[in-house]
Amino acid sequence: MQKDKIDEICTKMGAIFHIENKRVRINEPCLCELFKESGIYCYIRPLKIFEYYDHTTGKTVRISDDEIRTRLRAFAAGLRGNISITNINLALSYRVLCSALQMFKDAVGTDIYPEATRFCIHTRNGILVYDQELKNFRLCDFSPEIISRSMINRVYNPKAECPMFIEKLLKPMLLHPEDDLDTLQQLFGQYLLRENLSQQFLVISGPAGVGKSVLVSVIERILGLENITEFQPSRLSNPYEMVEYSNKHLLTAKDVENDALSKGINALKKITGNDYLALEKKHSNERVYVRGNFNIIITGNGDLTIDFGAGRDAFARRLIWVECKVPEKFERITDFDKLLVNEEGDGIFAWGVAGACKLLNNGGIITKTERQEKAVEYLLDESAPVESFIRKCVVPVAGNGIASADLTAAFYKYSHQARWNSTAVLSLTPRQVEQRIRQAMLSSPHKFRYSTNIEVQGMKKRVRGYMNCKLKFPTVKS
Repeated sequence: MQKDKIDEICTKMGAIFHIENKRVRINEPCLCELFKESGIYCYIRPLKIFEYYDHTTGKTVRISDDEIRTRLRAFAAGLRGNISITNINLALSYRVLCSALQMFKDAVGTDIYPEATRFCIHTRNGILVYDQELKNFRLCDFSPEIISRSMINRVYNPKAECPMFIEKLLKPMLLHPEDDLDTLQQLFGQYLLRENLSQQFLVISGPAGVGKSVLVSVIERILGLENITEFQPSRLSNPYEMVEYSNKHLLTAKDVENDALSKGINALKKITGNDYLALEKKHSNERVYVRGNFNIIITGNGDLTIDFGAGRDAFARRLIWVECKVPEKFERITDFDKLLVNEEGDGIFAWGVAGACKLLNNGGIITKTERQEKAVEYLLDESAPVESFIRKCVVPVAGNGIASADLTAAFYKYSHQARWNSTAVLSLTPRQVEQRIRQAMLSSPHKFRYSTNIEVQGMKKRVRGYMNCKLKFPTVKS
């Protein structure tokens, strides 16, 4: 801090130290004003936290009250001149420091939480800021005007490449690399941007040992472990659990069971839909408000069963499903994720930045191909097989009836033809199928009526079944 500035403040507010009854006293208002000029601090009153801009890294970091008191003491000691450090320590008692801390909170306090600057990627050698006119990123110097609370600990080199990452990991493991490679690049770019712009989440499934966890581990290492955390899908609806995710940008669930998304996963819509969430801390009445724009990656070894409830259309839009296969020339490499990051980390990072540029140039939307749309439809159909069967195979026809037994038999035939093999299908008994069919028929938009005495064409006696409907058996393209 320049001496002229110190003299100016001391002239205005009085000397920082003075002698009273032979003891050194601190001019607290002057100390606070001088300390305020020594750095860029901010106290967010609603959250009761301090933030500080670090000129070395360009990050805005959170610091505790105790750290502020320690800094106040060290700062005052640096201005003591010819006063002994013992007298300074006596003058800076805990009570005095607490009083000065309260003054400092008033001096730098704000009621508005400063939002992080959007569409930028914080690197070790500067901040990549997206230029709307150039449709590309510009590497800018660190600046307090660019608010960033997380950094990617890599140097950005736009010429760096990652041939091993693409050719030895992604292309061999992806069942449909022609579509999914570009989608994964845009998703990785979205993770670098620290917010879920597309409001979508990623599910990767396939055989064990093909590289799914390696891919997620590489992404985690590039983002930095301080920016990611693992989560349990079944606990997403727990407000106490969500508090732990409040300062993270990517949540991952690796190698989950096939039924991991069968309960309570409506929370996935909330935490990816950019809505504000009111979260509660354990053992406290205090609430934390965060924006639900988390990025999500879920991996599993089989087709996951998704309990989407009444939100089928919402999940169809938000879900991106990437299928994996066993590579033709399978080669297991020990610690492959570490090898990739060590040898091609800068190239993988540059590949992700290029994906972020594609995403922003497309308005923050990841457009799914027709094949990807059909794949998601298949996964959702398989997750609610009976309901999907009724929706696709039963049509309203006045005066016609379908026997319950015929519907059950048709369901099994359609399931085989559609190649559904998830737990949601294989675990159903004929009795459960009949019950689920009845529930689906009665709740259908057509409100099909159940009767124990209906007439079915080709049958002599009346049977149990449904009125005013007909079975339509479409051909399923595999």
